[in-house]
Parts: sequence; structure tokens; C-alpha cells
Amino acid sequence: MKNQVDLTEGRYLLSGASDASASVFDIQHATDFEGGGEGALIAKHKSLITIDKQHQNGHKFSISSAIWYPIDTGLFVTGSYDHYIKVWDTNSTQVYCASAKRLSLIVFVMIMRF
Repeated sequence: MKNQVDLTEGRYLLSGASDASASVFDIQHATDFEGGGEGALIAKHKSLITIDKQHQNGHKFSISSAIWYPIDTGLFVTGSYDHYIKVWDTNSTQVYCASAKRLSLIVFVMIMRF
């Protein structure tokens, strides 16, 4: 899963991209509007957070999976074709923890609640 709306508030969209970036959007508050056909307005949203290749701890290859920590919008997890899994703190945009070494191919990351 490369896109997920948080499960706690239903407000924040997490998106992982093929350019190795991860972004968070507030889908309840548009930052701009654009006119659509027949007088309709299209809401536009700028990212609140973007972490890309230029970030000190950013992924180097496409993000294959991006998911929210299930009970808090303060953390999310990304998995990448660079063979690393990283847990990110949304408040500091820093890595909270990461896999210590390269893992086998990462296609999907899942958090299980017991």
C-alpha cells in the first residue's frame, strides 16, 4: 500500500512515491481551490511533510509501502526498494528507527495489533 488515510482521525493521507519521497497531506483542509467543469471547485492540498532523497535519512529508491502507525498519527512506516524499513516521527520528520541492515526485497509493510 503506497497511500493510506490515518485510522485514528481519518484526516491525514500518507503517500509513498516512486521518486523515493513520502508525503503527508491534511485532506480536511484544502490549501487552494481550482475551478472545474460546470462550476465545480476542485480542492488542492499542499503537503504538510515531504521526505525525499535529499533528506539525510531518506530512501534512495521507490517506496513500495507506506503505512500509519495504527493508533497515532505521530509515526508512520515506509518500506523501499532500497531494502530498508524506516519508522518516521511526523513531528520532527526524522527517522525514529530503521532496519539496521539491508533486508531482502521489501514489497509490503504491515503492522499487526495483538
